[in-house]
Formats: sequence, structure tokens, C-alpha cells
Amino acid sequence: MSDRETGSWRWVLASGLAVAVLLRAAGLSTEVWMDEILSVRLVEPLRSPLGVFTDIHSDNNHYLNSLWLWVVGSPAPGWLMRLPTLVLGAALVVLAYRVTRSRGRPEATVTAALFAVSYPLIHFSSEARGYGYLVFFTLAAYGAFRRWTSAGGARAGAVYAVGAALAFLAHLGFATVFAALVLWSVLDVIDSRQDRVRVARSHAGVHLLPAVTLLVLYFIDIRYMSAAGGFARLGPLESLAGAAGLVTGVAPGAVGLLVTVCAWVAIAFGARSWYHESRNETVFLVAAIAFSLASGALPGYGYPRYYLTALLFSLLFLGHATALAIGSGRWKVLGISLLVMVGAINLTQTLRFVSVGRGMYREATQYMAAEATPAPVTVAGSHDLGSVLALGYYAPSSDEDRVLEYYCHGTTTYGCLRARPSSARGEDPPRFYILASLDDRFSPPDLMSVPDLDEYEFVRSYPKYGLSGVYWVLYERSGQESAP
Repeated sequence: MSDRETGSWRWVLASGLAVAVLLRAAGLSTEVWMDEILSVRLVEPLRSPLGVFTDIHSDNNHYLNSLWLWVVGSPAPGWLMRLPTLVLGAALVVLAYRVTRSRGRPEATVTAALFAVSYPLIHFSSEARGYGYLVFFTLAAYGAFRRWTSAGGARAGAVYAVGAALAFLAHLGFATVFAALVLWSVLDVIDSRQDRVRVARSHAGVHLLPAVTLLVLYFIDIRYMSAAGGFARLGPLESLAGAAGLVTGVAPGAVGLLVTVCAWVAIAFGARSWYHESRNETVFLVAAIAFSLASGALPGYGYPRYYLTALLFSLLFLGHATALAIGSGRWKVLGISLLVMVGAINLTQTLRFVSVGRGMYREATQYMAAEATPAPVTVAGSHDLGSVLALGYYAPSSDEDRVLEYYCHGTTTYGCLRARPSSARGEDPPRFYILASLDDRFSPPDLMSVPDLDEYEFVRSYPKYGLSGVYWVLYERSGQESAP
């Protein structure tokens, strides 16, 4: 390739990276939501970073993210809490290109483009959680392990070992990928007809650090871990549907479903072609996807964000299939069309997410706080944990003058000070009630009768869009008068 052609490719890649950064940076301004706030609250009492591993014991504790939150301290602006995931999200696009570069520059470019515009990857590149760390270190570990299996070398083995250990520290969901990597090693050992013991030892050696990391985490944290108390989990079938839809950003409607199905057909063809080139690597990729999807049947799973590692490897197959189609005369139009449709739907999802955000908690609390004269305004809700965390984060208050007072179902909920009022004790019901939902297309009733409290009338809604955040609908106790 001539210097001029090489320069053109560099401009294309640089432009694509700039677009990827801008798309991810746009999400930084969305409001901090429940899980991010809980992550902040969990690290606030810690006196040393060691407490991230020994003192929290919550499934909301994603170690690398928690360490960063502890370093920046509280209160910290949302953009600063999310800065590492933004950097890693942009680096992930570069890494996708480098990992697939050996398969040719066109395929590497197509794959990097899919990573750049993928709405789920964009979404979690602007959120202070462990998922942005996870996808980067997962892809880095895979790329290093592939180099090590093909060429050997202590450097590639060390990069894999460190990357896999960091992936475990990013999020325990890496366990499904690690299991698939061990399967890859087993297949390589079986294929080695000479000196099988030496090959087995070398594979065991590169897996040692991540395995020890997981073992240590189990004894100091995982075995004591409890659920943080989120919303009701999705069922297995609904969970798998959301996981499959990640390719197009879980886009609603018939068009989104059609493109998703077409994308998975292409993924299957990509896996078939990959298998003819590298059997053991393909078995790993398929197993990593399958193990991740199968985890949806486990207790505590269900949300699409748990399947981001499956998305990573699915995009590799999709990039391979579309690049082959574009490079052929027969399937060129079909490949370009599928690539454009997948990109367009993901970008549409991204624009909707950026325009609506993860919720509008600040505006909701400001509205209720305007009613705080002369006494604190009392509030209850359908989801105590999310509501009390958001109100504590966004509502103006002090120890002496609490503007909003949230009443929980029970005082054991994180951050709750008072339980629900009792009519038997002659206590008045809360003035406002927050109906919370994860559904983007939520249709709230105009009048709602809350058991043990009173009737509440619709005031206004505060929507959210996408893979995280909470849709708030604000109700006021019937007979109350709101401020203009």
C-alpha cells in the first residue's frame, strides 16, 4: 500500500475515533442515577482503598470503579466519576481495530466502526460503573491470549494474565469469559500431540494470576456478598431477548426486531467462516457468548447490561461477516445495507438516550423542595432504595434543616430515617409519592390509590431512556395544592 493510501486510512481511523469520543462524551452530562449514587455511598465510609475489597460486600461494588470513586472522593462531579469509563470506551474502539487488524484492514475498520457506534458500549462508557472497565479489559485479555497461543512469548502471556485479572476486578461477569478461555486452553492441550505436559503447564501458568485473583476475591468478599436491592429481575426469556437485542441497542419496534434478526444471521455466518480459519478460537468465542447468555438463568441476573461480553464477541463475528460480504461481488450490497442499518439504529438509540438521559431527578427534587415552607415536605415511593438515594443526592438539605423527608416501607432500607406513617398512630400520609419504573414507555395512571396511605393525583413525569436509569412519576396527595 502506498504512503498516500496509508495516510488516507489514518485519516479515516482518526475521524472514526473522534466520532466515538464525541458520542461517548455526550452521555457524561446525563444525571447520575441510582446505581452510581449507591456506588458513591458505599465507598464514603472507607478509610483506605483496601476496604473496597474487605468492607463493602455488595453486588453493586465493582472494584476498579469503587477504587476510582474513593480516590476522587465525595462529592465529585458526575463527569469526573465517569472519566475512566470515557477513556476506556474510546480506547476500546482502538483496541477492536488492533485485535482484528491481522484479519485485514477492511475487516478491522468495519469492526472498529461497529464498536464506535454501538449504543450499549456508548451508554456504559458514560456511566460510573464497572461495565466500561469490563468490556475493555475483556477484549484486551482475549487479544493478548490469542497472540500468546499463536506466537508464544512471555510478554503476550503476561499481558493476558494482567488483563484477565483486571477484568475480574472490573466486574465478576468476566467469569463466563474466563471459563471459555480455559476451554480454549483445554482444546489446545488436546491438539498438542508432542510434549502435552509442557503445553498444559504453560497454559496453566498464564491462567494462574486471574484464577488466584478470583479465588482471593471469593474468600475476602464474594462469599459474603449480598444483593443491593434493585428492581425485580427479568425472566429468562425476556432476559435473553434483551441480550440478543444488544446488537442494535435493544431498539423497540418491528424494524429494530428485523435488523436484530438479520444481524444474528450474519453473526452465525461469521462464526461459521471463522471456524474454518481457527477452530479453537471460534469455539472460545461461541462459548463465551453462550456462557454469558446462559448466565441469564441464574438468580440475580436478567438485565441486558450483564451480557456486554457476549455483545463484544458477537460484534467481532458481525464485523467479520459484513467485511466478507462487502469484499465479495455477490453479497456486497447486502453487507453494506446491514452495516448501515445496524449503525443507524444504534445511533438513533444513542441520540434518544442523550436527549432524555438516565432520569430527571434534580428537576423532580427541586419541584418538591419548592413546597418546603414552613416544614419539610414528606415523600414516599414505590422503590425505596432508588428514591431515597436520588433524593439524598440531589435535594438541598443539611443536618439541621431537612428539606425533603422520605418515608420508607422499613427503616432498614439504605439511608432511610423514618418508616411509613401509621394511621393507627394518627400520622398524616406523605404529601408526595414517587412511582418508579425501569420502562421507557411507561403510561402512568392519573389517579392512584396507594395501600395504607391515601389517594394520589398525577402531577408530572420525569422520563429516562435506555439501558439504565429510573422513570419517575410524581404524584401528590389528593386535596393538596401545589406551588405554581
